[in-house]
Amino acid sequence: LVSYELGFRTNPSRETCLDFAAFFNHYEQLVWFGYPQADTPTPAGGFFTNSFGLPFYQQQNAGTGDIYGAEVCAKWDPASNVHLLLGYTFQDYDQNMVKASNEELGAVPPHHLLNARVTVEPAGGWEINTALYLTDVTYLHDPNTIVPVTKAHGRWDLGTTWKATDNLEIAVWGQDLEGTYSETLRSYGVPAVNIPPSFYGQLTVRY
Repeated sequence: LVSYELGFRTNPSRETCLDFAAFFNHYEQLVWFGYPQADTPTPAGGFFTNSFGLPFYQQQNAGTGDIYGAEVCAKWDPASNVHLLLGYTFQDYDQNMVKASNEELGAVPPHHLLNARVTVEPAGGWEINTALYLTDVTYLHDPNTIVPVTKAHGRWDLGTTWKATDNLEIAVWGQDLEGTYSETLRSYGVPAVNIPPSFYGQLTVRY
């Protein structure tokens, strides 16, 4: 991967901040299904052919592709104890990335990503965080059509943190609280994995 990025940040006021960024990612040696060249040797000194003398259709590190896009992030602190963030990313890709996608190798990334976060500090040492992530539909290339394989979905996280002292911090989080959904592809006959809501606690001690 060779990645190029260009960004700009500005503070229109003391309470607001805007970030703009553009990116271009060029990938090489991607896993790719294809026929090796006639002069591709095997480790044993022969060539990759089958019983008919024809080359095997196999995975190779021969794919290339480009992903490019832009993102914007806005931050606003309407009060000293309230912090809001809204981010949006758009990304696109060339036809090489589309043609390389399949159930075994994965799909191209979604075009649109949106995230929003709110942090509130109601009292000394307490912090409440909530975040919402929206992901566009994911497509998989097919010789005849472009097939959606992962539906557009959202994710909602909610958590609270208590900073008991400068050295002790306790946090409780719930993730994927919107309900069970899938963000993976079936592969080699294995069904896609459904992600259910989950909860965890965290204790941090600094010394």
